[in-house]
Amino acid sequence: MRLRTSLLLAALVSGMGCAASTPVQTCLQGQSSACTCVNGRTGAQTCTAELVFGPCQCSAQPGSDAAVPTDAALPRTDGQPTTQPKGWRALPTAGEPAARFGPAGVWTGSEFLVWGGANAGPSYPRTGGRYQPATRNWRSISTVGAPEGRAYFAAVWTGKAMIVWGGQDAANNVWRDDGARYDPASDTWQPLPAAPGLLGREAHTAVWTGKEMVVWGGYNNKTKTWLGDGARYDPATNQWKLVSASGAPVTRNQHTAIWTGQEMIVWGGNNGAMVHRDGGLYDPKTDSWRPLAAPSSVAARRGHAAVWTGKEMLVWGGYGAVKSNQEAFFLADGASFDPTGGTWKALASSGLDPRMRPAAVWTGKELLVWGGASRTEGLYIFSGGSYTPAPEAWSPLPAIPADLTVMEPAAVWTGTEMLLWGGLQGGVGLSYVP
Repeated sequence: MRLRTSLLLAALVSGMGCAASTPVQTCLQGQSSACTCVNGRTGAQTCTAELVFGPCQCSAQPGSDAAVPTDAALPRTDGQPTTQPKGWRALPTAGEPAARFGPAGVWTGSEFLVWGGANAGPSYPRTGGRYQPATRNWRSISTVGAPEGRAYFAAVWTGKAMIVWGGQDAANNVWRDDGARYDPASDTWQPLPAAPGLLGREAHTAVWTGKEMVVWGGYNNKTKTWLGDGARYDPATNQWKLVSASGAPVTRNQHTAIWTGQEMIVWGGNNGAMVHRDGGLYDPKTDSWRPLAAPSSVAARRGHAAVWTGKEMLVWGGYGAVKSNQEAFFLADGASFDPTGGTWKALASSGLDPRMRPAAVWTGKELLVWGGASRTEGLYIFSGGSYTPAPEAWSPLPAIPADLTVMEPAAVWTGTEMLLWGGLQGGVGLSYVP
């Protein structure tokens, strides 16, 4: 199924559109269906209020099923109380934040924090929520001292706090140059000091180095300026330091940035004049850049996904140079980059629909990509795939339950499941267990 929306995001972010889905089957609340127990016997499962079947319930016949736990009671390997059924299920809607697209999300180790974004109008709520998978409960994030609402900002998790910075409120022609840090332990916000010399921006990037947040690049629509500068914020000192401009990549937004443990890798993006296939590697210890260029076999792109595997950067999807008919060239390919050897390698063909801005997480074993926008006129995609580097292979993700129109979601990996949240309708959260 493809969903066409009249809320075109071009009014919010230059060059950004909406997206599509695939018909899927679901169940009716209260419906019962036969299922197979872990010992091969037949059990029953019931459709929940979330319109997905619950765990298989197995009868306790003497000498047979009595010692067999239900699927929901199997022990987890991550210390959580129960095993999640594999595949998709909807997150609970009770207590979740108001529907919106383009929020930011971070994983704290026990909670999925989502904040910001834009909703219909558009308006920019300065609200958010905290989802705890162990209890499947939502709690609100305090608005006391929270920064002004915004979309397309950057957020990182420090191990103690979520830091948000930048973003836009296009409805009021504001591109923000401020931010704040949120401490979930005390449910409190603290404003960041002004970042010296940095314009407000959107579609920039931020990484956490273990000590500092490094922000770089972006776009200010008010001044029509693509940016090629950045700064480092240290929560311990509550101070900023500018990132060296010597050897830095040229200006851009809609690029990606990942942290390798030693360097920030910036790659791809767009600056109005061209779409890039180059970037740079930044070392905060020496405040220095080294160049990064991809071979011509790797298409230039913006709005792509990028993850760090522990050994290499994987990039996938996005959209490239504008064709002569003014239609953006959407991509369904990718490549890996090894910073140690400086080598690029094309990924195997994914078999997925081309798209920009897909959600992506690295599980420790595989890359999961899901969703994205497939056309500039407003179609969202509700499908995805998994990629394993060794042995190299792509597999499609199962179809999601019908009508769960998650769009422009925040995405995190918890250690056992991918969590997605964001959209223009209620019930905009999903969990996927590989």
